[in-house]
Amino acid sequence: QTDIPFDKLCIPARPCVNGALKEQAKEWVLAVSLDQRIEQLDERRVYEACLINWKKSSDPPATPCVLTGYPVLRQPVKFPAQRKETNREDWNRFLVAVKRWPDNRQLHETLDFIEKWCS
Repeated sequence: QTDIPFDKLCIPARPCVNGALKEQAKEWVLAVSLDQRIEQLDERRVYEACLINWKKSSDPPATPCVLTGYPVLRQPVKFPAQRKETNREDWNRFLVAVKRWPDNRQLHETLDFIEKWCS
């Protein structure tokens, strides 16, 4: 099961990275997937970024976090727009970054966009 709509994705016929970079990425993915110290499941016991709890199909899909796309499972920050939420921890980290780097235009543009999109 996956949240990715493969029927709607256009996958290129050829890789867009060179062979060495592709091999490096492949090795990293393999190392992470085999590393027992990295927990890849959340409290639902499904992959942490999955919006659909395929182990309990009666559950509705989780709301995606407006910052990360990960499911909002606990401690949501709810915005006025329907089904627009963020995980409190991610939101607080983002706001700290905005305050810490006041000259970073991209951070402020992202904050402005989220405020407009979610209001």
